[in-house]
Amino acid sequence: IIGVEPSEAMLSVARAETNERHISYLQAFSDKISLASASADIITCSQSFHWMEPKSTLKEIDRILKPDGVLLIYDVIWPPSVSYEYEQAYRELFSKVNEITKALPEPIAHRWSKAGHLQNVEQSNYFDYVKESYFHKSETFYKETFLGIALSQGGLEALLKRGFSEEEIGVTRFKGKIESLSREEDDILTYNYRVILGVRRT
Repeated sequence: IIGVEPSEAMLSVARAETNERHISYLQAFSDKISLASASADIITCSQSFHWMEPKSTLKEIDRILKPDGVLLIYDVIWPPSVSYEYEQAYRELFSKVNEITKALPEPIAHRWSKAGHLQNVEQSNYFDYVKESYFHKSETFYKETFLGIALSQGGLEALLKRGFSEEEIGVTRFKGKIESLSREEDDILTYNYRVILGVRRT
C-alpha cells in the first residue's frame, strides 16, 4: 500500500502514525507519480479527487493501473445524517465559511466540482466499466463526534490558519447551537458515501 500526498507536513503525520511495514508513502502530485507503468492493482481517492485536475490525473491513473485495475473515488456527503436541527446548524456554519472563503483576495486552493467526477471518469475513455453507487454506515450519535467532524473540515481549518477567529467564522455560534440541542440515547449518526468505480480497459 502506497499513500501519495504532496504535503510534507501531512506525510510526516501519516508516517508517524503508521507502524505497518507494508504501508509506505510517496510525496507527489496526482498527475505526476513516480511509480512504474501498469504497477497498481487498485487506486483510491478518498475525499480528495476534487483537489486534482481531472484530465491529467486520470491520464496518470491510466498509466499506473494494471489491465483490469480498479479506480475508486469516494466522498462523504456532508453533513452526516442525524436530526435536521443538527444538520441545519452545520449548513449554517459552512454557508458562512464559504462566504468568507469567496471574499478572500486570493483563493485558498482550486476545487473541482464533485458533481463532475462521474462524467470526467466516463469521458476519459480509460475504463471499460464505470459505475456510481451509494453506501452508508451508522453509529451511535454523540455531540462531540458531530462537532469534531465539522471542525476538521479543510475549508474551516484554512480560515483559522489565516487568522480568522472562531467568532468571525461562526464556530462559536455553531458550538452553542449544538450544545443547546437535545440528544436521545438511541440517536443514530449515518455517514453517506458516493462511490465511483472504474475498471481499466484491458
